Amino acid sequence: MRIQFTTDIADYFVDDDPVLSSQKRFINLFDQNEFVAVLVESDNVFSPDTLETVNSLGLRLMEDVPFASAVTSIASVNPVLAGGHSFHFDDEVLTSSAAELEEIREVFSGIASFRGQLFSDDMHQAWIILSLTDYPSEGEWDGRQTPRLTAGTAAYNTVQVFRAPEGIRLTATGVPVYAHRKEQEMLADFMKILLLGAVISVVMTAFILRNGQAIIGALVIIFFSVASVFAWYGWSGQALDNAFMAVPILLTMGLSIGYSVHITHFFELYYAAGLSRRKSVFKAVLETWRPILFTVVTTAAAMLTFMLVDIEPIRWVVYQTIANGPSLSVAMTRM
Repeated sequence: MRIQFTTDIADYFVDDDPVLSSQKRFINLFDQNEFVAVLVESDNVFSPDTLETVNSLGLRLMEDVPFASAVTSIASVNPVLAGGHSFHFDDEVLTSSAAELEEIREVFSGIASFRGQLFSDDMHQAWIILSLTDYPSEGEWDGRQTPRLTAGTAAYNTVQVFRAPEGIRLTATGVPVYAHRKEQEMLADFMKILLLGAVISVVMTAFILRNGQAIIGALVIIFFSVASVFAWYGWSGQALDNAFMAVPILLTMGLSIGYSVHITHFFELYYAAGLSRRKSVFKAVLETWRPILFTVVTTAAAMLTFMLVDIEPIRWVVYQTIANGPSLSVAMTRM
């Protein structure tokens, strides 16, 4: 219950990755590059309905999103950058005439930094870009979420509740929004995967072992190995990436069923031969510890190849899979 999750995309890179070095150099030169963006899609982004949507949503984002600095869109272009041309609004209602709209569209289409940047060549898509100020440091921020998550959550919710006219589609994006969706949606998917894996694990264990004690033992093994490894992360305060947490857990479920099949098989053989329950368990463990250990070692060796991938969460999967192997072995011995 103490496990914390990270949503920082920088955690995907190893410490010496050139991407991180380039990012630090960029921040030193230009300060932070955090922004929230909304992709607006319609039949014509220069239609009155779309322009009013772009303008209104930009104003909402400025009001609702913490750390908002400035909004950039075709509806908020500085006239100085477009030869004195810009759209005019009165209480978020477009007041420019049809002739003015066509003239401004032609002017914007001829500016290289607008066409293909603020709006697409076919004029079916346009961007609303909300720049963010520098986030406060840890000592200056006491919010429940990180500043990035706070901004991303506010931006995503603002876009979700905004009612655009029919035929206009809005899609929020940007690293803060990605962080919010990763925390909410991936965690929900993670729980669904675990629940499905647990159900399949119980069904397969019951079908293969057909023994109440063996089924309970396999489930205890799964719980023991997973809890012993992840509890350490919770107590140590290390943040985990929820996108990859399911991998070692599902591998553990599969291995635990395999180990249980071996031990249960030899236990039943010795027990049917007339040995006592205690002696049958003891001889079953003696008979199976070597192949189980061999399975653990070969699995760990195979997972070590993931260490060649310069993505930190992939390497983390290796650490957890290898850590779960000894935990499974200890659990099997205790059973």
